[in-house]
Amino acid sequence: MPEKKIKRIVRPATAEERKRHADIRRKVMEEFPPADTSDLGNRVRHSKSNLGSGQADGVDNLEQMEKNAMMKTADLVTELDIESRAVMEHLMTGKPIDPEIKRRIQERAAKITQQVRNQFGLVDIAVPAIRELRGELPNP
Repeated sequence: MPEKKIKRIVRPATAEERKRHADIRRKVMEEFPPADTSDLGNRVRHSKSNLGSGQADGVDNLEQMEKNAMMKTADLVTELDIESRAVMEHLMTGKPIDPEIKRRIQERAAKITQQVRNQFGLVDIAVPAIRELRGELPNP
């Protein structure tokens, strides 16, 4: 099948789109503020100071650095932290996720999906794009 090129239309965003995008960015920054990177330089220097000492550094130490970055005091651990840790442990070790945690994650995902549908409606982008790329299907 010959490769069909998709014509890309490039245009500047309208004022309404720029305002909507700014609102989305603001909401995302409120919900997911940037991580504190004030001690990043210290971690890098510490990692470099271990060179030749027999201790793992750089890529070899990423897993431990990730665990250290996630550690919090007991009074600051939230339900979301517990769920995130369970998912990461599942991804890293294959350990099954607790059914209660899985239920809470699925409920939160369904709520977010509904909020997106309420705000933007059904976003049907993939199916038309795939149909346009592949062309008409032959009759059986």
